[in-house]
Amino acid sequence: MTTAGGSQYLYSVTASYDDNGSYQGHLTTVNLATGASTVFNAACSDLHVHFVMNGTPGVDDCASTMNGIWSRAGATFNPYNQRVYLSVGNGPFDADSGGHNWGDSVLALNADGSGASDRALPVDSYTPTDWQNMWLYNGDLGSSSPAVLPPANGSAIAHLGLQIGKDGIVRLLDLDDLSGRHAPGFVGGELQQVALLPGGFGNYATPQPAVWTNVHGDGSIWIFASVQGVLSGLQLTVSNGQPWIVPRWSMGAMANSSSPIVANDVVYAVTSGAAIAAVAPTTGNVLWTSQPVAGCCHAQSPIVVNGALYLATASTLVRYGAPQHGKGKGQGPGHKPH
Repeated sequence: MTTAGGSQYLYSVTASYDDNGSYQGHLTTVNLATGASTVFNAACSDLHVHFVMNGTPGVDDCASTMNGIWSRAGATFNPYNQRVYLSVGNGPFDADSGGHNWGDSVLALNADGSGASDRALPVDSYTPTDWQNMWLYNGDLGSSSPAVLPPANGSAIAHLGLQIGKDGIVRLLDLDDLSGRHAPGFVGGELQQVALLPGGFGNYATPQPAVWTNVHGDGSIWIFASVQGVLSGLQLTVSNGQPWIVPRWSMGAMANSSSPIVANDVVYAVTSGAAIAAVAPTTGNVLWTSQPVAGCCHAQSPIVVNGALYLATASTLVRYGAPQHGKGKGQGPGHKPH
Protein backbone atom coordinates (compact mmCIF):
# COMPACT_ATOMS: atom_id res chain seq x y z
CA MET A 1 0.00 0.00 0.00
CA THR A 2 1.28 3.49 -0.88
CA THR A 3 0.11 6.49 1.16
CA ALA A 4 -0.63 9.95 -0.24
CA GLY A 5 2.83 10.99 0.99
CA GLY A 6 4.56 8.19 -0.89
CA SER A 7 5.30 5.84 2.02
CA GLN A 8 4.85 2.15 1.24
CA TYR A 9 3.64 -0.38 3.82
CA LEU A 10 2.95 -4.08 3.89
CA TYR A 11 0.14 -5.23 6.22
CA SER A 12 -0.11 -8.75 7.63
CA VAL A 13 -2.71 -10.04 10.09
CA THR A 14 -2.54 -13.33 11.96
CA ALA A 15 -4.71 -15.37 14.28
CA SER A 16 -6.14 -18.83 14.71
CA TYR A 17 -9.13 -19.55 12.48
CA ASP A 18 -11.08 -21.36 15.22
CA ASP A 19 -11.63 -20.67 18.91
CA ASN A 20 -9.40 -23.38 20.34
CA GLY A 21 -6.09 -22.92 22.09
CA SER A 22 -4.18 -19.83 23.10
CA TYR A 23 -3.86 -17.13 20.47
CA GLN A 24 -4.19 -13.39 20.01
CA GLY A 25 -4.78 -11.47 16.81
CA HIS A 26 -2.41 -8.77 15.69
CA LEU A 27 -1.45 -6.55 12.76
CA THR A 28 2.17 -6.30 11.70
CA THR A 29 2.97 -3.29 9.50
CA VAL A 30 6.28 -3.28 7.61
CA ASN A 31 7.80 -0.11 6.19
CA LEU A 32 9.03 -1.33 2.80
CA ALA A 33 11.67 1.41 2.55
CA THR A 34 13.34 0.74 5.89
CA GLY A 35 12.19 -2.75 6.91
CA ALA A 36 11.04 -1.40 10.27
CA SER A 37 7.88 -3.02 11.65
CA THR A 38 5.08 -2.01 13.99
CA VAL A 39 2.88 -4.46 15.90
CA PHE A 40 -0.64 -3.71 17.12
CA ASN A 41 -2.29 -6.41 19.23
CA ALA A 42 -6.06 -6.82 19.51
CA ALA A 43 -5.58 -8.33 22.98
CA CYS A 44 -3.21 -6.40 25.27
CA SER A 45 -2.93 -3.49 22.85
CA ASP A 46 -0.60 -1.80 25.34
CA LEU A 47 2.09 -4.31 24.31
CA HIS A 48 3.77 -3.89 20.93
CA VAL A 49 5.59 -7.18 20.45
CA HIS A 50 4.83 -10.53 18.88
CA PHE A 51 3.82 -12.66 21.83
CA VAL A 52 5.77 -15.71 22.96
CA MET A 53 3.85 -18.89 23.78
CA ASN A 54 3.88 -19.42 27.55
CA GLY A 55 5.80 -16.18 27.98
CA THR A 56 5.48 -13.64 30.77
CA PRO A 57 2.11 -11.82 30.72
CA GLY A 58 2.63 -8.09 30.48
CA VAL A 59 6.13 -8.52 29.08
CA ASP A 60 6.20 -10.84 26.08
CA ASP A 61 2.80 -12.52 26.39
CA CYS A 62 -0.82 -11.59 27.07
CA ALA A 63 -3.03 -13.15 29.72
CA SER A 64 -6.07 -12.57 27.49
CA THR A 65 -6.61 -14.86 24.52
CA MET A 66 -8.69 -14.92 21.32
CA ASN A 67 -9.50 -11.59 19.57
CA GLY A 68 -8.38 -13.07 16.26
CA ILE A 69 -7.98 -11.01 13.10
CA TRP A 70 -8.70 -13.69 10.50
CA SER A 71 -11.07 -12.36 7.85
CA ARG A 72 -9.83 -13.20 4.37
CA ALA A 73 -9.51 -9.57 3.26
CA GLY A 74 -7.18 -8.82 6.19
CA ALA A 75 -6.46 -5.17 6.89
CA THR A 76 -8.24 -2.48 4.83
CA PHE A 77 -6.49 0.76 3.89
CA ASN A 78 -8.74 3.76 3.30
CA PRO A 79 -7.15 6.05 0.70
CA TYR A 80 -9.67 8.79 1.46
CA ASN A 81 -8.53 9.42 5.05
CA GLN A 82 -5.21 7.53 5.07
CA ARG A 83 -6.12 5.15 7.89
CA VAL A 84 -5.95 1.36 8.07
CA TYR A 85 -8.91 -0.60 9.49
CA LEU A 86 -9.13 -3.99 11.20
CA SER A 87 -12.06 -6.07 12.33
CA VAL A 88 -11.61 -8.37 15.31
CA GLY A 89 -13.32 -11.69 15.90
CA ASN A 90 -14.70 -13.21 19.10
CA GLY A 91 -12.94 -12.53 22.37
CA PRO A 92 -12.81 -10.27 25.43
CA PHE A 93 -13.58 -6.57 25.24
CA ASP A 94 -12.86 -4.25 28.15
CA ALA A 95 -11.67 -1.06 26.47
CA ASP A 96 -14.79 0.75 27.66
CA SER A 97 -13.56 0.31 31.24
CA GLY A 98 -9.90 1.19 30.75
CA GLY A 99 -8.68 -2.18 29.45
CA HIS A 100 -6.76 -3.06 26.29
CA ASN A 101 -8.79 -5.94 24.83
CA TRP A 102 -10.76 -5.34 21.61
CA GLY A 103 -12.88 -8.39 20.84
CA ASP A 104 -15.66 -8.00 18.23
CA SER A 105 -14.56 -4.49 17.30
CA VAL A 106 -13.51 -2.43 14.29
CA LEU A 107 -10.21 -0.63 14.90
CA ALA A 108 -8.68 2.33 13.06
CA LEU A 109 -4.92 2.86 13.02
CA ASN A 110 -2.54 5.27 11.35
CA ALA A 111 -1.17 4.20 7.99
CA ASP A 112 2.10 3.11 9.61
CA GLY A 113 0.21 0.71 11.90
CA SER A 114 0.54 2.86 15.00
CA GLY A 115 -2.32 3.76 17.32
CA ALA A 116 -3.15 6.86 19.33
CA SER A 117 -0.44 9.08 20.72
CA ASP A 118 -0.10 6.99 23.88
CA ARG A 119 0.36 3.90 21.63
CA ALA A 120 -1.79 1.74 23.96
CA LEU A 121 -5.04 2.45 22.10
CA PRO A 122 -6.10 2.53 18.46
CA VAL A 123 -6.79 5.88 16.83
CA ASP A 124 -10.51 5.06 16.86
CA SER A 125 -12.82 2.09 17.40
CA TYR A 126 -16.33 0.75 17.00
CA THR A 127 -17.82 -2.02 19.16
CA PRO A 128 -21.47 -3.14 18.88
CA THR A 129 -23.58 -2.76 22.00
CA ASP A 130 -24.33 -6.49 21.82
CA TRP A 131 -20.69 -7.57 21.61
CA GLN A 132 -21.20 -9.97 24.54
CA ASN A 133 -23.91 -11.85 22.65
CA MET A 134 -21.74 -11.94 19.55
CA TRP A 135 -18.95 -13.57 21.55
CA LEU A 136 -21.33 -15.94 23.35
CA TYR A 137 -23.07 -17.11 20.16
CA ASN A 138 -20.01 -17.13 17.87
CA GLY A 139 -21.14 -14.00 16.04
CA ASP A 140 -17.63 -12.83 15.01
CA LEU A 141 -17.94 -9.21 13.96
CA GLY A 142 -14.53 -9.76 12.35
CA SER A 143 -15.70 -12.57 10.08
CA SER A 144 -15.31 -10.07 7.21
CA SER A 145 -13.07 -7.02 6.92
CA PRO A 146 -14.26 -3.40 6.92
CA ALA A 147 -15.37 -2.29 3.45
CA VAL A 148 -14.57 1.27 2.36
CA LEU A 149 -17.20 3.17 0.36
CA PRO A 150 -16.26 5.93 -2.10
CA PRO A 151 -17.38 9.48 -1.25
CA ALA A 152 -21.12 9.92 -1.79
CA ASN A 153 -22.52 13.07 -3.37
CA GLY A 154 -24.48 15.15 -0.89
CA SER A 155 -23.43 13.18 2.17
CA ALA A 156 -22.64 15.20 5.27
CA ILE A 157 -20.32 12.36 6.32
CA ALA A 158 -17.23 12.34 4.15
CA HIS A 159 -15.86 8.85 4.71
CA LEU A 160 -18.19 5.88 4.99
CA GLY A 161 -17.58 2.20 5.49
CA LEU A 162 -19.45 -0.88 6.55
CA GLN A 163 -18.90 -4.01 8.58
CA ILE A 164 -20.76 -7.34 8.44
CA GLY A 165 -20.48 -10.11 11.02
CA LYS A 166 -21.78 -13.66 11.16
CA ASP A 167 -25.03 -12.20 12.51
CA GLY A 168 -25.75 -10.90 9.01
CA ILE A 169 -26.11 -7.28 10.13
CA VAL A 170 -24.68 -4.57 7.89
CA ARG A 171 -23.36 -1.75 10.05
CA LEU A 172 -22.85 1.58 8.29
CA LEU A 173 -19.97 3.47 9.94
CA ASP A 174 -18.45 6.94 9.89
CA LEU A 175 -14.82 6.03 9.24
CA ASP A 176 -13.65 9.34 10.73
CA ASP A 177 -15.60 8.83 13.97
CA LEU A 178 -16.48 5.16 14.36
CA SER A 179 -18.47 5.38 17.59
CA GLY A 180 -19.65 8.97 17.22
CA ARG A 181 -17.69 9.87 20.38
CA HIS A 182 -14.47 11.12 18.76
CA ALA A 183 -12.35 8.62 20.71
CA PRO A 184 -11.73 4.87 20.94
CA GLY A 185 -13.17 2.56 23.59
CA PHE A 186 -16.88 3.37 23.36
CA VAL A 187 -19.67 0.98 22.36
CA GLY A 188 -22.37 1.66 19.77
CA GLY A 189 -22.47 4.66 17.47
CA GLU A 190 -23.06 3.07 14.08
CA LEU A 191 -24.97 5.21 11.59
CA GLN A 192 -27.34 2.40 10.60
CA GLN A 193 -27.94 -1.33 10.98
CA VAL A 194 -29.54 -3.44 8.26
CA ALA A 195 -30.34 -7.07 9.07
CA LEU A 196 -29.82 -9.39 6.11
CA LEU A 197 -30.62 -12.49 8.18
CA PRO A 198 -33.94 -12.15 10.04
CA GLY A 199 -33.28 -15.54 11.60
CA GLY A 200 -30.22 -14.32 13.50
CA PHE A 201 -26.74 -15.82 13.87
CA GLY A 202 -25.20 -18.32 11.51
CA ASN A 203 -21.96 -20.21 11.81
CA TYR A 204 -20.33 -19.70 8.41
CA ALA A 205 -17.54 -17.24 7.75
CA THR A 206 -18.92 -14.07 6.19
CA PRO A 207 -17.72 -13.41 2.62
CA GLN A 208 -16.16 -10.04 1.94
CA PRO A 209 -18.71 -7.61 0.45
CA ALA A 210 -18.05 -6.03 -2.95
CA VAL A 211 -18.49 -2.30 -3.60
CA TRP A 212 -19.43 -0.89 -7.02
CA THR A 213 -20.19 2.56 -8.44
CA ASN A 214 -22.67 2.72 -11.33
CA VAL A 215 -20.44 4.98 -13.43
CA HIS A 216 -22.30 4.15 -16.65
CA GLY A 217 -25.66 4.91 -15.06
CA ASP A 218 -26.76 7.23 -12.28
CA GLY A 219 -23.46 7.21 -10.37
CA SER A 220 -25.01 5.45 -7.37
CA ILE A 221 -22.94 3.35 -4.97
CA TRP A 222 -23.84 -0.30 -4.37
CA ILE A 223 -22.79 -3.02 -1.96
CA PHE A 224 -23.12 -6.73 -2.70
CA ALA A 225 -23.09 -8.83 0.45
CA SER A 226 -23.40 -12.59 0.72
CA VAL A 227 -24.39 -13.95 4.13
CA GLN A 228 -25.32 -17.55 4.95
CA GLY A 229 -26.07 -18.36 1.31
CA VAL A 230 -28.12 -15.21 0.54
CA LEU A 231 -26.68 -12.62 -1.85
CA SER A 232 -28.08 -9.09 -1.41
CA GLY A 233 -27.76 -5.92 -3.43
CA LEU A 234 -27.85 -2.75 -1.32
CA GLN A 235 -27.78 0.83 -2.57
CA LEU A 236 -26.27 3.78 -0.73
CA THR A 237 -28.69 6.72 -0.74
CA VAL A 238 -28.47 10.22 0.75
CA SER A 239 -31.41 12.15 2.19
CA ASN A 240 -30.85 15.69 3.52
CA GLY A 241 -27.16 14.92 3.95
CA GLN A 242 -27.77 11.68 5.84
CA PRO A 243 -26.45 8.51 4.16
CA TRP A 244 -28.59 5.35 4.23
CA ILE A 245 -28.22 1.84 2.92
CA VAL A 246 -31.35 0.48 1.23
CA PRO A 247 -31.76 -3.22 0.33
CA ARG A 248 -32.86 -3.52 -3.32
CA TRP A 249 -32.79 -7.26 -4.06
CA SER A 250 -31.70 -10.62 -2.71
CA MET A 251 -31.31 -14.16 -4.00
CA GLY A 252 -30.72 -17.43 -2.21
CA ALA A 253 -29.00 -20.70 -3.07
CA MET A 254 -25.54 -19.14 -3.00
CA ALA A 255 -22.32 -20.64 -1.61
CA ASN A 256 -22.01 -19.87 2.11
CA SER A 257 -18.41 -18.65 2.23
CA SER A 258 -17.57 -17.40 -1.27
CA SER A 259 -17.18 -13.66 -1.81
CA PRO A 260 -18.91 -11.92 -4.73
CA ILE A 261 -16.94 -9.71 -7.11
CA VAL A 262 -17.87 -7.04 -9.65
CA ALA A 263 -16.21 -6.64 -13.05
CA ASN A 264 -17.42 -4.81 -16.16
CA ASP A 265 -20.68 -3.88 -14.41
CA VAL A 266 -21.56 -7.51 -13.66
CA VAL A 267 -21.67 -9.27 -10.27
CA TYR A 268 -20.13 -12.73 -10.22
CA ALA A 269 -20.90 -15.12 -7.36
CA VAL A 270 -20.71 -18.85 -6.67
CA THR A 271 -23.97 -20.72 -6.18
CA SER A 272 -24.65 -23.52 -3.74
CA GLY A 273 -24.69 -25.81 -6.77
CA ALA A 274 -21.00 -25.03 -7.42
CA ALA A 275 -21.66 -22.89 -10.48
CA ILE A 276 -20.89 -19.24 -11.18
CA ALA A 277 -23.84 -16.88 -11.59
CA ALA A 278 -23.49 -13.61 -13.47
CA VAL A 279 -25.95 -11.11 -11.99
CA ALA A 280 -27.15 -7.66 -13.07
CA PRO A 281 -26.04 -5.36 -10.24
CA THR A 282 -29.08 -3.06 -9.98
CA THR A 283 -31.82 -5.66 -10.37
CA GLY A 284 -30.42 -9.00 -9.22
CA ASN A 285 -31.50 -10.62 -12.48
CA VAL A 286 -29.37 -13.64 -13.38
CA LEU A 287 -27.72 -13.07 -16.77
CA TRP A 288 -26.26 -16.55 -17.05
CA THR A 289 -24.97 -19.43 -14.98
CA SER A 290 -22.05 -21.71 -15.71
CA GLN A 291 -21.91 -25.45 -15.60
CA PRO A 292 -21.20 -26.82 -12.08
CA VAL A 293 -17.51 -26.91 -11.19
CA ALA A 294 -16.23 -30.14 -9.66
CA GLY A 295 -14.51 -29.70 -6.30
CA CYS A 296 -16.00 -26.27 -5.65
CA CYS A 297 -16.47 -24.43 -3.35
CA HIS A 298 -15.71 -23.77 0.31
CA ALA A 299 -14.20 -20.32 0.42
CA GLN A 300 -13.03 -19.95 -3.16
CA SER A 301 -14.12 -16.80 -4.97
CA PRO A 302 -14.05 -15.93 -8.68
CA ILE A 303 -11.67 -13.36 -10.12
CA VAL A 304 -11.54 -11.49 -13.44
CA VAL A 305 -8.16 -10.91 -15.12
CA ASN A 306 -7.67 -9.44 -18.61
CA GLY A 307 -11.29 -10.02 -19.55
CA ALA A 308 -11.38 -13.69 -18.48
CA LEU A 309 -13.12 -15.14 -15.44
CA TYR A 310 -11.23 -17.64 -13.26
CA LEU A 311 -12.19 -19.90 -10.38
CA ALA A 312 -9.80 -22.12 -8.44
CA THR A 313 -11.13 -25.29 -6.85
CA ALA A 314 -9.37 -27.73 -4.54
CA SER A 315 -7.58 -29.30 -7.51
CA THR A 316 -8.38 -27.33 -10.67
CA LEU A 317 -8.10 -23.81 -12.07
CA VAL A 318 -11.06 -23.10 -14.36
CA ARG A 319 -10.96 -20.34 -16.97
CA TYR A 320 -14.15 -18.97 -18.49
CA GLY A 321 -13.98 -17.27 -21.87
CA ALA A 322 -16.07 -14.26 -22.82
CA PRO A 323 -19.81 -15.05 -23.12
CA GLN A 324 -20.95 -15.66 -26.67
CA HIS A 325 -23.33 -13.08 -28.09
CA GLY A 326 -26.97 -13.87 -27.38
CA LYS A 327 -26.43 -16.37 -24.59
CA GLY A 328 -28.89 -15.91 -21.78
CA LYS A 329 -29.81 -17.28 -18.40
CA GLY A 330 -28.72 -20.83 -17.76
CA GLN A 331 -26.29 -20.99 -20.69
CA GLY A 332 -23.29 -18.83 -19.86
CA PRO A 333 -19.79 -19.13 -21.27
CA GLY A 334 -18.06 -22.43 -21.63
CA HIS A 335 -15.20 -23.24 -19.29
CA LYS A 336 -11.86 -24.85 -19.70
CA PRO A 337 -9.86 -26.55 -16.92
CA HIS A 338 -6.14 -25.78 -16.65
